[in-house]
Amino acid sequence: MKYYFKFMIVWIEVMFTKLQLRFNVKKDNKIIPEGLYCYSYNCDVNTEQSKTIFDMDVNICKYYRWLPGLNAGCTYVGFIGWDPCLGDQCKICSVKYGLNKEDYVE
Repeated sequence: MKYYFKFMIVWIEVMFTKLQLRFNVKKDNKIIPEGLYCYSYNCDVNTEQSKTIFDMDVNICKYYRWLPGLNAGCTYVGFIGWDPCLGDQCKICSVKYGLNKEDYVE
């Protein structure tokens, strides 16, 4: 029952986003993190703590929704369902990818 309630809340958010897109209402993309993923690392290089992946703080995108059962959603583009990329928190919105020429290592 708890799963269905959460699914319905996310479904309503996604349908509202689709309605906003229909009327060309733009959402704020300033809160979307930089990079290829729906999260960004929140670590200070001057701290003494360990820098392993398990000890890092992450900032998850406010538009990303995760549901049990390999389902995920993005309320920025209005998608909910099974997507292997979105399940791994790869971006599907293509906002702030950060792929510039100087980012590549030669």
